[in-house]
Amino acid sequence: MLEELCMDGLEVSIVHLIRLTIDGLYYVKRLNIGPITDEAAEGVFEQLMQMTLEGLT
Repeated sequence: MLEELCMDGLEVSIVHLIRLTIDGLYYVKRLNIGPITDEAAEGVFEQLMQMTLEGLT
């Protein structure tokens, strides 16, 4: 999957940043370690989407 994202034209660093952020949010939710609000998580997802779209241009 990472290779596919890189082949879509995203910089490798952005691909890894997105993956690590998603992994972190998953474990925060799953293990209840340093939980964040749903609003904060939504803001993170919006920022990741913006980074993805900017990375493709």
